[in-house]
Amino acid sequence: PSLQAMMARATSFVALLLCQAYSATALSSLTTKALCYNRPTLAVGPKVVRGGSRGYAIASRLRGGGDAPAIGMSFGAAAQWYTTALTARPLLTKATTLFFISAFSDLNAQSIANRGKVAADPTAPHLPLDPHRTLTFAVMGATFIAPIVHYWFDALNALAHSPLLAGRPAGVVVLVQTLLDQLLAAPVVLASIFMVIGFYDHVMRAKPFSIRGVWHVGRGKLNRDYRATLYNNYRLWPLANLVNFAVVPPAYRVLYSNCVSVIWETYLSRQVNKKSKAAQGQAESRQA
Repeated sequence: PSLQAMMARATSFVALLLCQAYSATALSSLTTKALCYNRPTLAVGPKVVRGGSRGYAIASRLRGGGDAPAIGMSFGAAAQWYTTALTARPLLTKATTLFFISAFSDLNAQSIANRGKVAADPTAPHLPLDPHRTLTFAVMGATFIAPIVHYWFDALNALAHSPLLAGRPAGVVVLVQTLLDQLLAAPVVLASIFMVIGFYDHVMRAKPFSIRGVWHVGRGKLNRDYRATLYNNYRLWPLANLVNFAVVPPAYRVLYSNCVSVIWETYLSRQVNKKSKAAQGQAESRQA
């Protein structure tokens, strides 16, 4: 499947998530009213709620009581909770977020690849989803990519307030940040992902492996797929980052980047997990 097809599917998924969030909020609001309708009131501190202790406990959970967001939270309240967590524990929050984004993206990539094979050849065997591959990609995202991105963007933000760029027009600052990100960080980080995915794959299997052998496989992937992946990176991220730095309010930049990451991670999962033609033929013969 083409990158454009993957982007369309991932964008549709993001839109579906937003619709589900608003639907869940409306449904839980109606449920809360039904639970508390014509019930005796209960005073709890400055609050007075209907439904007695049972009604209050259920309503509290539906409205997002406690330390984590419940399904009944409004979209704004959920965003505020996420922003608070991001401020209190930025690296942990980003790592957790990227874990789930990477997991979904890999499942999406596997599903798209399977449907593409069946569409091209209806007699081709349907390969089942690989949970090990999904977990490996998600753990790599949380423990390798997230820390790099976290500290790199901290450095870019610090650069914006450094004497080098302080007082410069906003457009110049945004342009410098984007150029540094795409010309310096993107090629290095992308190459490192191709090299470390093999190590994560073997470590997650908890079996002995040859470091030299894994390194050799990583070099093969790098030589085969790196240039095409970097090219598609430049088709997506420079414009996305320009929009993010120049247009999106700071409070929503993380949310915006996460939406774009769903698109990119789906494509990236396909690239770093792509097998050579010989290995792919062996895998399909084992499935037949």
